[in-house]
Amino acid sequence: MVPTRRRVENVLLRVVDETTDVVRQGGEPWGRSLWREVQVRLDDLTDAGHGYGLDADLLLGGISSLTGDCVAWFSDAFDVDAAAELAAHVTAVPEPSTTATSPVPAAPPPDLGAGSLQPGSPGEPAGGQ
Repeated sequence: MVPTRRRVENVLLRVVDETTDVVRQGGEPWGRSLWREVQVRLDDLTDAGHGYGLDADLLLGGISSLTGDCVAWFSDAFDVDAAAELAAHVTAVPEPSTTATSPVPAAPPPDLGAGSLQPGSPGEPAGGQ
């Protein structure tokens, strides 16, 4: 029997849910533990013949795809639009200052000495030496 996409997605979503529940304990960072546990579970699935003919790397790609499509989550649910709006405000570049300032001249490049230029580099003497 050929698996349907939905069956594979259901297996992957179960792996995501179970893995997240296992590693998300005590409020400590759990990203590395999550990926190790996901890999163990996917390896176990394929070793047991429950990977629908897909290897663990393809199944991991499926989980990544579901995550990218916001079908699978490794966190508590949150309002994506509100988070994006907040992030836009936090990372916004401030307006340039209107006070007059004199420009600070840039420091000259350091003297690298003779032989510091590599063949083909800008400023290389004609003839390569």
